[in-house]
Amino acid sequence: MRSNHAGKVGLQRLSQASKKLFEDRFMIISFEDKAKVLKLKWSQNTDMMNDQDFKDALVVFAGFVEPYKAKNLLVDVQKFKFMKAMDPDLTDWRVKNISPRYNKAGVKKFAFVHGEGFPGSDSNGEKFEGEEFLTNHLGSEERAREWLSRV
Repeated sequence: MRSNHAGKVGLQRLSQASKKLFEDRFMIISFEDKAKVLKLKWSQNTDMMNDQDFKDALVVFAGFVEPYKAKNLLVDVQKFKFMKAMDPDLTDWRVKNISPRYNKAGVKKFAFVHGEGFPGSDSNGEKFEGEEFLTNHLGSEERAREWLSRV
């Protein structure tokens, strides 16, 4: 088993290989070409989001999926505070307007990082209606990256 230090060093190397594509008060988007991972890291400022801000952020993120040919999406929700994101109206909007863009771009896997204490899953992920990619919820970025790298 790897030590925690080794895991952190590995994540540092991965982070150093990433290219920041976008940053605003709600999020940072970066891309790792070798792993074909597009990452969105939400900020604490999401507590000030409204529905339109959330939609706009998802449109921006989806706009990077296609040109970068990202096969794996990683979203860090550890500081995400916009609790209305899972409301039925916003979920329906996302499935109708964002998921098809991910499908068309050939996304294979979508990992959410929830942070320490999140039970996570050892599953292979699951597909949701209207989505051709697997989604999984994990407790750490390291576990998310391990899952994303599995064939």
